[in-house]
Amino acid sequence: VGEFDAEERSLITLQAGLNAVLFPLAIGGDGLGRWHPFVTAGAGNMWYNMNSNFTEGTATAFDVNVGVGMRLLVDRNVSVRAEILLHRNELEWTPAEYYTELNEGTTRVPLNEYPVLEDGTIDEHPVESFSANTISALHWMIGVQGSF
Repeated sequence: VGEFDAEERSLITLQAGLNAVLFPLAIGGDGLGRWHPFVTAGAGNMWYNMNSNFTEGTATAFDVNVGVGMRLLVDRNVSVRAEILLHRNELEWTPAEYYTELNEGTTRVPLNEYPVLEDGTIDEHPVESFSANTISALHWMIGVQGSF
């Protein structure tokens, strides 16, 4: 489809999960000082919704992540936290039955594929599945944290 694809897609993602945070300098000590480096890891689920004529609905993927960060204690109750996470999941979209509708919805265009067979003929049939893709995404965050 490439350059002839007239779709202008957007992608909305939602991620939910549980992460564990470990402050290595606080192990066996009192964690004094203003700078507190940490490591984090977690697992959860990720939902992908793309406005595409080729896909049907929302795709779901199990997500794992690992990361590092730094927490700066501004005062006793307020801190600034920055972290970088690497997310990894495997995503597989469900193909749409119809690519588009023409003539005010009276004509439906099926989502077909046209593989060339060994004898040189073309076999037309509906797309039944898409290949799974492994997604690795880098996520960064800067935030303010309050403890009251």
